[in-house]
Amino acid sequence: MKFEFLTELSSVISTAFTFSAIGLTILRLGLNYDKKLLDFYVEVATEVTNVFNELENEQKEKRNLEEIIKNLEDRQAVLESKIATLEKKDDNVVSSDNRLE
Repeated sequence: MKFEFLTELSSVISTAFTFSAIGLTILRLGLNYDKKLLDFYVEVATEVTNVFNELENEQKEKRNLEEIIKNLEDRQAVLESKIATLEKKDDNVVSSDNRLE
């Protein structure tokens, strides 16, 4: 739940910075503002957008890894259960052999 909120928040912020970059580009094309300052704003907005996109990708990757770990733990529990069952059967076979002697 917390990760979903952070992902959604990063997506909203990323979108906001993207629109800011687009807006600043339009301003630069339409008006005679200081080109260096506007270029700087666009560069910062683009960089922030890239950082948030990387964060979102890392969160997706983390969720995938957590799912893989859970699946492996489930498989391990099943295998441990099967091993316990086989050991119990083995003990029963050994005790049956001892009775026959």
